[in-house]
Amino acid sequence: MSSTLDACFQTAEATATKDLETREKEVSQEESELSEQRDRLEAERALDFFEELGSSAVETEALKLAMRSEANPEDEEPLKPYNDMLHTLEELRNEATSLQDSITKLTESPPSDDASKPASGDASEAHSQVSNIFASCLPVIRARIANLSLAQDLIDTALENISLSLRMESMGLA
Repeated sequence: MSSTLDACFQTAEATATKDLETREKEVSQEESELSEQRDRLEAERALDFFEELGSSAVETEALKLAMRSEANPEDEEPLKPYNDMLHTLEELRNEATSLQDSITKLTESPPSDDASKPASGDASEAHSQVSNIFASCLPVIRARIANLSLAQDLIDTALENISLSLRMESMGLA
């Protein structure tokens, strides 16, 4: 009787172990797929934003605004375009900095979320390739951040000049 119970116990234990191993593989596969989907989504978002940064329309508009020698006399708020442009440039610079930080974090992170598990060769290689692609974008993003900072400085200086012109005009000195 004891041997029958032992045999049943061993069979049940082997079945449970096999089921657990099967489920562990399924969960691992699902986690891998979810991780890949998340990485793909983050990459798509980053690329969309990167394309947005690639457009120099805002920088061109900032340059045109800074080149104005005087405020539009019909404007009720002659400084508003300058303040709006400063706000837009600040938002773009913050987004670019956030993107740079995210890419840096992504490229410096290990390929596996769980350091105790060795990463499979394919996952490690894929992570390495994706990391290299994103890392190659960093110099362009850094240049964009520098351009946006320069555009902010330019608009800030133009705003000061227009403010001084308006004050001088209001005092009858211009």
